[in-house]
Formats: sequence, structure tokens, C-alpha cells
Amino acid sequence: MGNQVRAASALPKHQGVGTGRKIYSVICIVLAHILLFYHTLNLAIQLEIGWIWLAFSLFAGLLTADFVTGVIHWLADSYGSTKLPFIGQRIIHSFRVHHINPADFLRRTFVDTNGDTCFLVSLVLVGMFLIPLSSIPMQALSSGLLAFLGTAMYSNQLHKWAHMRKPNRVIRMLQQLGLILSDEKHGQHHTYPHTGDYCVAPGWCNPILERLRFFRRMEAVIQKCTGIRARAEEDTMFDELRRPPGERGGHTEGKH
Repeated sequence: MGNQVRAASALPKHQGVGTGRKIYSVICIVLAHILLFYHTLNLAIQLEIGWIWLAFSLFAGLLTADFVTGVIHWLADSYGSTKLPFIGQRIIHSFRVHHINPADFLRRTFVDTNGDTCFLVSLVLVGMFLIPLSSIPMQALSSGLLAFLGTAMYSNQLHKWAHMRKPNRVIRMLQQLGLILSDEKHGQHHTYPHTGDYCVAPGWCNPILERLRFFRRMEAVIQKCTGIRARAEEDTMFDELRRPPGERGGHTEGKH
């Protein structure tokens, strides 16, 4: 038991969140929800699009959100460095830590988990004020965008729920129905070397993308064009953690 505790303490962890970032995250979350509610209500008041087209737009937006979360997940997993300005420690570092110590994700609060995503969603929601709702095509576009943004806004939260062994009854029911990502499905991604099943909201695109070998083909193209190999830094971090603590360098210690 003592060895297990020491081994767990040696794993890298997500960075702590200061007061300033907590305030920023709360503002982003509140703003995103207000804007999403406003645009949804405004669209509902003016809605003239038929139910078939509305359902199609909503479903297309949801699938697009799932695909985009997968692409972002894949890029952050596979490329870039924790030494890059701003996004290195803020974003890429979190993805590297998550593969090595996935359970640490559960320490993050709702505010910490969703703040950055809500910031990005808020930017697009502000831009939606420029979309006129006077025509059917624009209403279809707005419907799809709202479904996309509403799903994307909670992508990190859906991801977090997929790491809970005992989520609450409602979440577990949705997971069992396949409406959101489950721990069983997401567990496939956390099998080393973490090269598949990147989509997390709600993960419906994963079987199709894996069958097409979409991300492997993209990696082959990138390596051929640039010479950059996917997951090079993460492989180094795994190798570092396999070494005895006294022989490790400063890559994973002292800043996690």
C-alpha cells in the first residue's frame, strides 16, 4: 500500500488554479450560459423552419461538435510542447498529464473544468449577433450553431463524467443509453499509446473515424510534409516516469 501511495504521488498532476483564474472561469461560464439562453430564446421566438430541417440542423451541430472535440483532442495529444508560450502549460500540459495520471482529472472543480471552453464558446456566441434570423437558411445555420456550441461547451464536463466510476444515476443512465460518453467507451482511448477514440462529446464519431483510420492518415501526411512525429514529447515523458525517481530529470518533477 505504501509503494502504491508513493507511486501515485510521483505522477504529474494538473496545475492548481489561483483566485484570478477562478474569477475568470466563473465569468466565462455565466456569460456563455446567458448568451446561449438568449440566442436560443430569440431563435425560438422567430422560428419558421420546419421540424425536419430543425432536427437535421441540431443533429448536424451535435455531430460537428463531437468531431471538433476529437480533432482538438488529437492535436493536443499528438503535437506541440509544454514549453510553448501560454498554450504549453495551459492546454498541452493538461493533455500530457491526463494520459499519465487520468484520475487526477477528477480533482478539478466544475469551474476549473469548464472555464476555458466557455470562454471560446462565448466568443462565437457574441459573433452570432451578426447572423440575421429573417431567412430559413440563417435559422437553420443558427440552430446548428447553437447545438454545436451547447455540446462543445460541456465537452470537458462530459469527458470528466466518463472518468467517474460511480457517476450519479441520471448521468449513468445517459451513458448506458449511449447518449453521452461512458467510462467503458472512453477507456479505449486510455489504452497506451492513446491513439484512438478522441471524440468526447458524445463520442459518436469515434467508430467511423477509427474505421477510416482518419487520424493515422493525418499523422502520416503531417510527418511526410513536415518530418514531425506524433506524440514525440509524450513518449519522452512516459520514458522519464519509468526511470527510478533519483535518475529523473526536471521534465516531470517540480512543475506539476
